Amino acid sequence: MSEADPCRKLSELERRVKVRVRFALSGEKASRFRGLGTEFYGHKKYEYGDDSRHIDWAASLRTGALTKAELQVKTFAQEVGVPCFIVLDASRSMGYEAGKRRLSILAAATVAYFAAQMRDNITLVLVSEKTRVVSASGRRGVYRVLREVCSCRFDGEVTAEMVLRAVRAAVKRRGHTYMISDFIFRDLEKLHAVVEYIRSLGGSYLTLVQVLEKWEEELPEVGYVALADPETGEVSVVDASSRRARERLREAISTVQRSLESMRAAGCSYIRFLGEGSVEELILDYLMARRWLSK
Repeated sequence: MSEADPCRKLSELERRVKVRVRFALSGEKASRFRGLGTEFYGHKKYEYGDDSRHIDWAASLRTGALTKAELQVKTFAQEVGVPCFIVLDASRSMGYEAGKRRLSILAAATVAYFAAQMRDNITLVLVSEKTRVVSASGRRGVYRVLREVCSCRFDGEVTAEMVLRAVRAAVKRRGHTYMISDFIFRDLEKLHAVVEYIRSLGGSYLTLVQVLEKWEEELPEVGYVALADPETGEVSVVDASSRRARERLREAISTVQRSLESMRAAGCSYIRFLGEGSVEELILDYLMARRWLSK
């Protein structure tokens, strides 16, 4: 494992997420189920096996309870998690060791740690030529999810059609879906169907997290260079100093951005990271802001 490997930073990242959300953890999610939560739900008559610490003596006196069978016991609402789906593009273009691979792992880990702190159930969808789905909950479940992310090979080609099939197969109920990718798909227009599908579930949220590196938006002026498509293996020789080549790249990037912006207008959220600063802090700021705005 190299020094640049993000998996070395996960314990530190977990501590940072805990600090940010420690004041907003318990008692905020209503439930129709009774159990061992923290929010008062109501009273019931004492039954054998009930915890005596939950007997409400004041309420029992008000009802005139004279026997143990008539004592009033407090019940509490169980805290239930909101399903969290992390859809990660595991294509070869996302697999540069010190680049997008590192950033995508840190982005997925930030969402997973935050979801675990909020007691949400987590489903990881690794989209590749052999898509994998891992479901987990609780702290141990998060570690299982992160082991899968860190051991992912990031290989092969991924298309928007493959992402759509993976989302339809894994996301079957309302929840929060986070899609992490560079979104450089040959068939990007098909990604609009993912937005429509998530919206059809009712009460669901979709967040697009675009991870790019700065050099992917602007060619360095170094003359002729050989550029290889990491997913298809195609190689092209380009004059990086040519104004025309640089304009074509900017237009291609602009086309992707316009498509993603149109998806945001259709009802999803969009986060863009260009490799400068901390992707963890960017996503954590977004998660905290969305949480408080939705309260």
